[in-house]
Amino acid sequence: MLEESEKSVVYSEILPFVIENTNDLICIVDPDYEFKLEFVNQAYRYILDYSCEELIGNSFLDYIFPADVKKVINFLKKGSEIKTNFPEIRIKRKDEKYIWFEFKVKKFKDPANLYKLLLILRDISKIKNLEIKIEQSEKRFKDLTTSIPEIRFWKLFNPKKYEQALRNSYEMLQLVMNTIPENIFWKDNNLVYLGCNRNYAILIGAKNPRNVIGKTDFDLLKDKEKIDYLQAHETIIIESDNPEFHILEPWYRNGEKKIWLDVNRIPLHDSSGNSVGILVTYDDITEKIEAERLIIEENKKLLELDQMREELITRVSHELKTPLSSVYSGSEFLLELYGDELSNEIKEIVEIINRGGKRLKDLVNNLIDVIRIESNKHILNKSKENLSEMIKECIIDLKFLIKQRQISIEVELSKEIYLKIDKNRMKQAITNILSNALRNTPPNGIIYINLKENESYIDITIKDTGVGLTEKEMKKIFKKFGKIERYGKKLDVDIEGTGLGLYLSKGIIELHGGHIFAKSKGRNEGSIFTIRLFKKTA
Repeated sequence: MLEESEKSVVYSEILPFVIENTNDLICIVDPDYEFKLEFVNQAYRYILDYSCEELIGNSFLDYIFPADVKKVINFLKKGSEIKTNFPEIRIKRKDEKYIWFEFKVKKFKDPANLYKLLLILRDISKIKNLEIKIEQSEKRFKDLTTSIPEIRFWKLFNPKKYEQALRNSYEMLQLVMNTIPENIFWKDNNLVYLGCNRNYAILIGAKNPRNVIGKTDFDLLKDKEKIDYLQAHETIIIESDNPEFHILEPWYRNGEKKIWLDVNRIPLHDSSGNSVGILVTYDDITEKIEAERLIIEENKKLLELDQMREELITRVSHELKTPLSSVYSGSEFLLELYGDELSNEIKEIVEIINRGGKRLKDLVNNLIDVIRIESNKHILNKSKENLSEMIKECIIDLKFLIKQRQISIEVELSKEIYLKIDKNRMKQAITNILSNALRNTPPNGIIYINLKENESYIDITIKDTGVGLTEKEMKKIFKKFGKIERYGKKLDVDIEGTGLGLYLSKGIIELHGGHIFAKSKGRNEGSIFTIRLFKKTA
């Protein structure tokens, strides 16, 4: 048996994994500051399509359906006291559509002894949509049965009264029936037709509803197998007195053309509640089925094209890698061994070849890494590493660019902060972000690097005094090939780059279970990039 202290350790290790892998939305909000979001789990990404940086710092109320806001505020104020009947609310996806959630809340104190609210939201959209469809169907069928007296009373009349009732209500019946787009018919307990609308009569080749009354499927249909199937299902509905809704069934129009029907079968009762027959509706959804089939086929083709694209890029990248390495290594070798012996003109040409070779080599490596990340083939080789020393190594690796750009680097690093990471990949991510800061900061600017350890996570912050980011640029920076054009804007920055660096950094950080945030007040206000790595998931 585990001791209580050992259980606590085990649970503390499992909890972050559970939070990040649950299908429920989990977040923490500040009740004193407009219910601002302080933490969200990964479920927000694949259910609502928001990234963490798009949500943190915003009010939880900003994403609530307007009519639900008052209900949410009341619940947040007294949520911990409510044990049952949790409210159902609608939350906005990134595409402006709303999803239904069941909503729970719990008040707690954080390590700073401040009250926070833990919100847990379960997706109930499928259930709500099903309830709405059932309500609509039941209402439609209830309206139908109450508006057509023949359905309830025909079987109560003797033949003479039956004929009189039919004549008196025939026009009303046809008007109602023929305005309904579905195919509709109803039968008695012996499965003899009592009536139908024009659509159903045309479907079975009877042309007119009057040609159907008093007949059975054996009189009207030719396919014996189909007749046996229909009679068996309709008998089950009548005997069990249980309806069935939205059953997908094939039908051959004129015995040849295949169509698909959405079928509903509902038992009928007289005014005393006795069973008198069955009401059936057929809704032709062939076009919908065909559209879904085309979508599936198109998606399959897109997946195949995407696979071909990945294979092509990977193959081309590997084919380019060897000659590029030769060009880069050869020019590097010439500069190191014979640089002093070369004329200025030749040396300048070799330096151009060297820089171009390096850029192409980096581009090829980045393309290969992008393919690996997008194909979930990027394997991390984690080990316990000192983050402070790793950041210093990144700075040393960029010393040439730092000197070239005439930028000052100010660091605030703890001596020893250890975390289990893939050192090479994390260095790649940090170097990309730092390189981006150097290229977008004019000469004589300053870059501040800070490493801060919190109770459950570690933040690496890179802040620059550069040209900053506009609101439009903020939406683009972490996208693939999301290069922001600076050419011709007289910003005194390095305009080289492919637009893959920050995209790769984001992918690597997320592979470690972390997040990356970017902030900027606008043009010439500098930028702040924060890497957040969680202690239990990294």
